Amino acid sequence: MTDKERELLGKGLLEDSTIKDVIDYFGADEILDKINDSDIAEHVDVCVLNQIDDDVLIDAINNTDKILDSLPMEHIESYLNDCGYSVIDTLKLEEDVLKKIKEICRELQPNGYIDKEDAKKLLCEYLDFWMDRGF
Repeated sequence: MTDKERELLGKGLLEDSTIKDVIDYFGADEILDKINDSDIAEHVDVCVLNQIDDDVLIDAINNTDKILDSLPMEHIESYLNDCGYSVIDTLKLEEDVLKKIKEICRELQPNGYIDKEDAKKLLCEYLDFWMDRGF
């Protein structure tokens, strides 16, 4: 909400208007974006659902992006694991690979500072040396 909108609200925009006027002014999408989905779901009852067109409800239920956005990652991961899929955290995988690379570089050069270029050089020389002798 911008400063101008806050100022309008402070000057009594809500006092002189209906709910429909406020929704038209701010836009339903912007209002819904500011409200937590779980708070909305807790206050929905039969009366509210009866006021919404069936086609709109069906579209909302069928929109998988919105459903997935509202679910916590732990629930999605658990469901996929239960279905037999393997969920891999690529960030964790990259951290593990970098840790192993640091360990190898430290074994090749136990003393001194190793920057990125030095690490590349160490690994390339090591691989070249053993590729020549291994085959």
